[in-house]
Amino acid sequence: MKFNQQELATLIQQIDEGNLQHFELSTPDFKLVLSKQTQTAPTFVTPVAPSTTEESSSTTGVPVTEVVSGVAEASVKEPEGVAVTAPLVGVAYLRPNPDKPTFISVGDHVNVGDQVAIVEAMKLMTPIYSEVTGTVTAVPVADGEMVEFGQILCQIQPDNL
Repeated sequence: MKFNQQELATLIQQIDEGNLQHFELSTPDFKLVLSKQTQTAPTFVTPVAPSTTEESSSTTGVPVTEVVSGVAEASVKEPEGVAVTAPLVGVAYLRPNPDKPTFISVGDHVNVGDQVAIVEAMKLMTPIYSEVTGTVTAVPVADGEMVEFGQILCQIQPDNL
């Protein structure tokens, strides 16, 4: 049994919107476990004034539900290329182990099938591979960072564009 990314996204969305708290699917080839928490902690962000270049020393944060007014929106340029995304919620590792160098860095050239990261969920390590040949233009996650389903792990500018 194979799932493509869209089918997995649909399955996750249906479970998220439904009443199930836990879902497991096992075959001889793979095991899929989806579980949702019944209670979530509030998410916090630390607002940063756009006119200063100094780092904020405040770590208190502001709940996401509170909107900071008067802060100008910054123009953010989206990285170009193909996004390699997390296929599941977990911890992203950018190196095979702490003693080894990272799989990729900005400016590296990768080929189809090259490993770019690992996402660990429930002690299951899922290798993430490049689906295109090209140059890495962005790596917006840090080694050991918690990632969400569909979060961009890296951007690759294909050679043929």
